[in-house]
Amino acid sequence: MPNNKDQADVNLQQRKFRGPDRINRAKSRTLEAIEFEAVRPFLRISDDRIEAARLAMVEHKKLVDIAEKFGWKSRQAVSASVTLVWAAYKKLKKSREILAGS
Repeated sequence: MPNNKDQADVNLQQRKFRGPDRINRAKSRTLEAIEFEAVRPFLRISDDRIEAARLAMVEHKKLVDIAEKFGWKSRQAVSASVTLVWAAYKKLKKSREILAGS
């Protein structure tokens, strides 16, 4: 007799669960300390926002914890800082690639 499992049960078994296993995944916007320091002179944001981005990108702290440290209302404020730093890093990286190619 064939094994007739409900499709929902099969999908549930195949799904990867969130939670502690997420800790092992690499974050997409991480930098080494030296890379972050190379970008720092090009940033036109406050020192608090730079430090918040550094804590998130270099030291891999949780966004919620960083927001609480600076007295900000949400983790989105930290995420916005990370986005600005990441954009500056991408510009710096691209300019270095162009200079290396010429």
